Amino acid sequence: MSFSVKHTCLENDSILIRSFSGSVVMQDVIDAWKSDIKNGIVHSGLKGIVTDFTHCKNNATIDELQKIVEFYKDNITVFEHIKLAVVLDAPNVIVLLLFEETHADMHHKAFSTFNAALAWVKK
Repeated sequence: MSFSVKHTCLENDSILIRSFSGSVVMQDVIDAWKSDIKNGIVHSGLKGIVTDFTHCKNNATIDELQKIVEFYKDNITVFEHIKLAVVLDAPNVIVLLLFEETHADMHHKAFSTFNAALAWVKK
């Protein structure tokens, strides 16, 4: 798919903002995570990460979310202490809310606004 990711750091580099644009599928999201980890953008020293999909077409389905669960589990040493906030527009946020119900053990939360996501990560 055709997409891009813009990275911005806040709070003395303890919070990472990942803003997607274009059209993405779940494999694109996983590949972006892999690249960010490999390049040291995502690391265990972060307090939180806000991934914003409000400026892109996100084609992920509930079935595909299992791929991201497997990815998080494979990289638990990176993600175990990081709060992960995902921002989606209102129709798409329901998919992640269903995901949260089945994976309550993860520090992962869906939001429909960027400000709410950032406030949660900062807590």
